[in-house]
Amino acid sequence: MRIRADRFRAPTGSPRNSRNNSLKGTEMNRTLRTRSVAVLVLAGALGLTACASNSGTPAASSSATASTGWAKVVAEANQEGSVTFYSSAADPSNAALVTAFNKEYPNIQVQVTRLISGDLTSRFSSEKEAGAPSADVVQVADNVMLTAHPEWFTKMNTTLVPNIAKVPAAQTSKIVGPDYVSATIAPFTITINTNLVKKAPTTWKDLLNAPYAGKGSLADPRSASSFMATYAMLRAQYGDSFLKKLGTSGDSFYTASATQAPLVAAGSTGYFAPSAGDNSAALRSQGAPLKAVIVTPILALTQNIGINSKAQHPAAARVLANFILSHDGQAAICSPDIRTIMYSDIANCPVADSKTTIVDYAKGTAEASQIVSLLGLH
Repeated sequence: MRIRADRFRAPTGSPRNSRNNSLKGTEMNRTLRTRSVAVLVLAGALGLTACASNSGTPAASSSATASTGWAKVVAEANQEGSVTFYSSAADPSNAALVTAFNKEYPNIQVQVTRLISGDLTSRFSSEKEAGAPSADVVQVADNVMLTAHPEWFTKMNTTLVPNIAKVPAAQTSKIVGPDYVSATIAPFTITINTNLVKKAPTTWKDLLNAPYAGKGSLADPRSASSFMATYAMLRAQYGDSFLKKLGTSGDSFYTASATQAPLVAAGSTGYFAPSAGDNSAALRSQGAPLKAVIVTPILALTQNIGINSKAQHPAAARVLANFILSHDGQAAICSPDIRTIMYSDIANCPVADSKTTIVDYAKGTAEASQIVSLLGLH
């Protein structure tokens, strides 16, 4: 295993957001930069059609043929020996995924580069447009790049990634796109300092009134497309008046959940929102006075998997994507803050609530200027 660290700054002219711009629905947090962790990864899948031989020997069963196809892809992946993975998931989730894979596929080295979604999109886009080598697999919360540039990704189906077949039929249309599949769901939370906020809120509308109004910090929608999309969903739920009152509540605005969490833990404000719960998970596990509260309506983001159509390691890429959707892969990355879509028997891993609404990045992009204005941000 190699551990390396690097920094990446999007080249001039790349599709990167600024605080006054919500380009392509990507996250724009400029306070975070890239960290890379090199690790080991997984093995994939392929189904072949069984056919009877001319000698009269019975045809192989479909399961036996699929097993043969799987073994072939794994063998090719082992020959490739590595796979490059760009992920916007938190480092602990990426590390847990790799550890689980190491037990099963020790011969495939994975180069994991962790970037926030905006930087990931900017980097991958720049590399694709320049014709440079890039990630074999991307895992990104913002699906705008995946839908805007289908030519950059391989068509997603059960032949390419067999574990897609394990997605419940009721969820398929929500989480399986033409060229991506959603791996997990992460509900947005209101994360409170339990020393300062004695009673947890139960709805997003609670933030407009005492004891919450003016006592917390709100995500600046200009800093991340996930924030903008969340405000768009709240606007649809509660109307323009909600955003206007929220913007004048006296709460401060922050640009990065990862840097805001320690400030709220230290007592700078009583809460911060909206934010995925895993942004404060490490601090909570260390005993910080924080609690991530899921409120109604339940709004969430997904981590979306796409395979580069010109992957340098195509077999290993398929294996990695398939493993992420496997029971062992989901068990590794799942937690009380990250919900599985596919399995109900993983300890400490709730299945995503059927009432969960996935935030719409395209809606956030379309309404960005109005949302910023309604919140009183200029």
